[in-house]
Amino acid sequence: HEAADRHRPGETVLDLDLDNVVLVKQERIASLSPAEEMRVERLISTLDVAKRDPRVTALVVRGLDGLRDLGLAELTELRDAISDFSTGWGGKHTLLHVPDGIGGSSNGTIPLFFASAFNSIHVQPSTTVIIPGISFATLFFKRLLDKVGVRAFKVARKDFKTAANVLTEDGFTEAHRESTASLLDAFMNDIVSAI
Repeated sequence: HEAADRHRPGETVLDLDLDNVVLVKQERIASLSPAEEMRVERLISTLDVAKRDPRVTALVVRGLDGLRDLGLAELTELRDAISDFSTGWGGKHTLLHVPDGIGGSSNGTIPLFFASAFNSIHVQPSTTVIIPGISFATLFFKRLLDKVGVRAFKVARKDFKTAANVLTEDGFTEAHRESTASLLDAFMNDIVSAI
């Protein structure tokens, strides 16, 4: 009877410390990181099972550092799973505790997008939340290739086929700039509409 009292339904809270666990798309053979790694697919599967388990009442996630290796697609899948966890099967509580704030010295838009899936977000009063937008860093290698005697050629059917531009151009062409801006606008619109 005493063991049954300790395991009553409705008393389990899932706790994920993303300051000590790094989410990855696939397991790596070797990692220099001292943090434990977890496949994002495994976490999503765990949330799917837990949302139907009457013993699980909440999800608490601490920190954001563990998201650093995820792309926007994986982060969106995880965000959707957390949102589904909090709305499906009676709506379970979700809490994100971010003691260091959001954004700080890096882009805060993507972490805020992730945070918007939670019922509650807790930050320390002395921390900051910075939302600067999103950007792409594009490196152009034409000058480097010229210095080592390599000349790259590209064959493109249309102006907006710009993938090879990083090898054949010194900087953005108008078409490349326009397509990159369009992609950034689409990402930002998706993020804003989800938040």
